[in-house]
Amino acid sequence: MSETTLEVQLVEREEERVAGIGVMCTMADVKEKCMDLWGNKFMPRMKEVPWSGGDYSYGLSIMTGSSEGDPFLYVAAVPIDQGKAVPEGMKEYTLVKGTYLSVQLKDLKEIGAGFQAMEKKLKESYPEYEFRMDVPSFELYEEDYRTTGRLKLLGCIRKKE
Repeated sequence: MSETTLEVQLVEREEERVAGIGVMCTMADVKEKCMDLWGNKFMPRMKEVPWSGGDYSYGLSIMTGSSEGDPFLYVAAVPIDQGKAVPEGMKEYTLVKGTYLSVQLKDLKEIGAGFQAMEKKLKESYPEYEFRMDVPSFELYEEDYRTTGRLKLLGCIRKKE
């Protein structure tokens, strides 16, 4: 699917607390490491996280350097109820309140095209904004992900200084 057919929307999100397990990745090994993280490390422990909301999860990408080729932290996470403890061996992360670009994807294969579509939309429609590199961008796997394969990709933006 070409990037121009992916519809990018501007959305406002509230702050959300999540708990998860992370792994350091590069673009060269992200697929292999993420599959192992989800399948062998996180999914068997997801139910340990106290959460009374819906059935959804997140894949966070947390930048550790300043260039695209630098390693980054990928975290498999689920929301955690306010005031509840993070299970041992997991860490807490915050998805900040703010303005995000969001794109609906048909499946995981569209992630690269999704990021390209968001970058294009940012440059063309919101040139006074930039992506926030100090907070995670993330994949949102909603309740129907297991049956449809659909997911959302979100990146927080802010006005340029």
